[in-house]
Amino acid sequence: IASGSGQHIHSWATAFPNVHFQPTELYDLKLHNSIRSYTSELSNVSEPVILNALENTNWEELNKIVEENGFFDVVYFGNLLHISPWEVTLALADKLPRVLKEGGVLLVYGPFKKDGIFTTPSNEEVSL
Repeated sequence: IASGSGQHIHSWATAFPNVHFQPTELYDLKLHNSIRSYTSELSNVSEPVILNALENTNWEELNKIVEENGFFDVVYFGNLLHISPWEVTLALADKLPRVLKEGGVLLVYGPFKKDGIFTTPSNEEVSL
């Protein structure tokens, strides 16, 4: 979810060549082209799919992918929740169970705090 420029998916797809990756991103031609540029030589990465968590039609596209290929084993998003409206978090909580297999893994990365303190200086910088 929210694949951004495609750098992370390139790294993971290169490190895990037997795993298939499905990038998603808002409708932003520059980002989709960047994802394609990073992953064009990787056979284990699909074309990026448009996903605005608040748009039901975007989720319908992911549901079609699930119907054709099965549920996702893992869903990852990073640096998303702290910059998105609360409604995005609610939409993800509502819709992800429909595409993530039972017992699947949801990985969330962001500038989180523990006991009110950022866990790293870089997380504090990202949140500013």
